[in-house]
Amino acid sequence: GGNARFGSPMKLPRLRKHSADPAVDFVPFQMLVEVTEHGVRLRMHTRSQQSRVEAVVFDTVRAYILGVCKRVQQLLLLDECHDKRVGHPSILRANWMSKTSLQNLAAWDVPGGPGLLLCNLVYSRTFVRNWRLRAEEAQSILLASLEYLAVQNCRRVFVIREQATKHVFLLHLSEEEPEKQDKPAPAGTGAATPASVATAATAATGASAAATGAGAVPGAVPAAATTSASSMTSGNLAGGGKGAPPGKGLVSQRERGSNGTILLEVYGVYDVGTEITHDLCNILAKKLEVATLTNFSQEMVRHATFKLSHSDLSFLRPVGVTPDQRLRVELPLAVTDYVAFLTYL
Repeated sequence: GGNARFGSPMKLPRLRKHSADPAVDFVPFQMLVEVTEHGVRLRMHTRSQQSRVEAVVFDTVRAYILGVCKRVQQLLLLDECHDKRVGHPSILRANWMSKTSLQNLAAWDVPGGPGLLLCNLVYSRTFVRNWRLRAEEAQSILLASLEYLAVQNCRRVFVIREQATKHVFLLHLSEEEPEKQDKPAPAGTGAATPASVATAATAATGASAAATGAGAVPGAVPAAATTSASSMTSGNLAGGGKGAPPGKGLVSQRERGSNGTILLEVYGVYDVGTEITHDLCNILAKKLEVATLTNFSQEMVRHATFKLSHSDLSFLRPVGVTPDQRLRVELPLAVTDYVAFLTYL
């Protein structure tokens, strides 16, 4: 009938009795399953030449036994990994293992190589990393949060046991970086490059010389040229302007909101519970949000003219999400310019 711990019951094809008499129970074959110390032995005995139905039954039972054996080995290796904090190569991918573990792979006696008994992917979660939070910093935050669950002979692999179900799962973290190559900004975005700034300055100088030859005041720049040059070099640059942080004067495609992602994968034998999908994932997401907000606050304190991009605003004020806290401040009746009053707070 099967066992809920190792799998669902087998589904075998219905066998037709060879005798028309209901009282005669004719058995077309006998199947013997012998469990030994070194494995499981399966034997079938038939009265006549093996038919198609008997072959299907034999293959079904064989596949079921192999599946049960694999699940039992996975459960035992997961429990051992949780107790010793050392993962067996059979349940690990080769790129998860450290260099020392790969060099000592022969000592494990793994005939099929790493990943032969790798568990199924039962859950995955993608965390969006804001581009103002460096990839190294985000990874160090998550790794520090999961350090007590780390597997010693692996990189970015963790093992956890759910308290409610006592099931053991393997967690793996991977970083997906956005494209680092600078791309030209779309038209109308106000992004500037060194070539565009130099071209605008040259055009402004030429216009000034033409105006001087026409009798204008020497050294004066026409208003149109001034507007064209200033629109490319001042407030339209995210984080630019007077007192901007070093390296923030030129806006690349990466700096204009190319957020990275961190992928959390969960491997196990059973379905994962809310302790991982809800509790653990919410803790990790909250730590990334706090680190990003800390970077925002530090940049704003250091640079008074620091400006936020559209991706920054969407992070600070997500669409459709209510704020965590609300504060109502009663202003004095004598205050007429509310914007000027807020600047002094």
